[in-house]
Amino acid sequence: MSFQILQIVETLSQKKVKKYKGYSNVDLNQFSQEINSFFMGQKFGWIQSANPQVFIETDDFGNKLIKCFTSKTLITTWGNSKETAINVILEKNEDVLTIYCGFTGNKGVLSTQGVFGMVLTGGVSLVGNAASAIKDGRLVDSTLNHIDDLLNNVYKVDVLSNQQASLKNNSNDIIEQIEKLAILKEKGILSEEEFIQKKKNLLDKI
Repeated sequence: MSFQILQIVETLSQKKVKKYKGYSNVDLNQFSQEINSFFMGQKFGWIQSANPQVFIETDDFGNKLIKCFTSKTLITTWGNSKETAINVILEKNEDVLTIYCGFTGNKGVLSTQGVFGMVLTGGVSLVGNAASAIKDGRLVDSTLNHIDDLLNNVYKVDVLSNQQASLKNNSNDIIEQIEKLAILKEKGILSEEEFIQKKKNLLDKI
């Protein structure tokens, strides 16, 4: 079952939303794996001993929901009411990338099977780290800072490279057009004045 972005966003606490424009070429599959790697490098729990697990879901429009929780909580009981689920939603609409980040929690006691059942059926993810609201907020901030770094220092380069490649292709095309004009001039189809003017017009486009 595909997740619904608005429904999940409404459940988030410590929620922050950021929008980025100019990233139409960002592959959300690859980008979600970058966030997965970030979470896999984290240590959760008060003694920093719980290894994280990450699940990634895709909706009908290709948007991504990244849900991170710790493996430690899969073998312990649930009962705390603190918001301990870290969720990142990647929504792309043409060249606008919207990032939602925040926590969801659980007030009941769930078994391991129950946790996996909710994850696999598209329910709100459960993260088993009994962190305080302050720690939750810091993780939201560090996650968004990491996303900022990716978009400014990694994916931005890709966008610039594409623009440079486009400019190069345009320059090559103009040179070819000038060469064709020179042939027309040699054959007497274009006068010297016409050739010079058309050549100038093309060079002004570079």
